[in-house]
Amino acid sequence: MRWKVFPFVTLSLLVGLAAGEQFPDIDQGIDFLVHRSFITHGPLLPLFLFLPASRLKPVPIRLFVLGFSLGVAVHLCFDLFPKAWQGFALIHVPVVGWTYR
Repeated sequence: MRWKVFPFVTLSLLVGLAAGEQFPDIDQGIDFLVHRSFITHGPLLPLFLFLPASRLKPVPIRLFVLGFSLGVAVHLCFDLFPKAWQGFALIHVPVVGWTYR
């Protein structure tokens, strides 16, 4: 019985990973957010998704959220040191502005 759900569980993890890797860049298409905003380039959404999902019984939902969180983490790791820049990437915090060292 467990092997019958393996493809569905694996697919939910991979879809979550792909969605999480693309999620932080949605701020490029939203007018009221600056690219690399803390809202999308921070731990807020993965944390808010993970807390309720960790209490859910269905494994595919938990694995989707796990994949999503991992995808966001990978995206943010690659954003820390972009190839075309010197130094490091800054994060924009609404109301406060750009972060500095």
